[in-house]
Order: sequence, then C-alpha cells, then structure tokens
Amino acid sequence: MEIINYWALAGGTLFAFILGAVWYSPLMFGNLWAKINGADKYTKEELQKLEKEMTKFYLLQLFLTILTMFVLYQNIKYFGAEKGIWFALFMWLGYVMPTQVAGVIWSNTEKKYWFKQICILASCQLVAFLVAGYIFSVF
Repeated sequence: MEIINYWALAGGTLFAFILGAVWYSPLMFGNLWAKINGADKYTKEELQKLEKEMTKFYLLQLFLTILTMFVLYQNIKYFGAEKGIWFALFMWLGYVMPTQVAGVIWSNTEKKYWFKQICILASCQLVAFLVAGYIFSVF
C-alpha cells in the first residue's frame, strides 16, 4: 500500500481552490460569470444577503476540491505517476468536461451563453487538473 504524500495532496488542493477563487473573481471571468448567471439582475440587498451566506458555500467547495484531488491523486499513483499530466488530462476529458457540458445544456443558461459558460467552467478544471497532475506525479 502506497503512503499518501499529504503535502502533494494539500498543494494540489490548495492550487485548485485558489485557482477557482481567482478564476471566478472580477480579476478574470467573474463579471462575465455573473452576467451569464443573472447576478447582474439582483438588487443590492439581494447581493448582500447572498454574500452573508457564502461561507458555507466556500466550505462545501473546499470539501469537494479535497475529494476531487484525493481521487485524482489516488488514480495517478495507482496507474503510474510518471504520466500524471496525461492521466489528469484524460480524467478531465472523460469525466469532468462532459459533466460540465451536460450541466450547462440542461440548466437554465440562455443558449447564447452556452459556449462561454462551458469554456469558463471546463478550462478552469482543465488547468486545475493539469497542474495537480504534475504536482502528484513529481512529489
């Protein structure tokens, strides 16, 4: 049984979590993301109420990121760490990207925003998976 490198797992998780925070912030795609999801139509009071509830969503996202990175880590270590980036790419291509696309086309997103929303969602996950795949294969 292989011993888990908790530092590598923490590094991959931390990178993915911070990447998501920056990716969906006004620094990158946050404003477009808000428009796609109709957040620009909220009143100031509604936005303030949502902001107060964000902590539980961030904690849930952190848990989901830990879970995702743990499963990716275990698979890379099991199937061969020397090809971690390739394995991460194929995991993304076979599982993450199709799930993201399905989530967009079966949601309430206006069709004119489908491509943009898919690109924002899937590319963030792609970057997270590739960097984590590298981290897990090297450490």
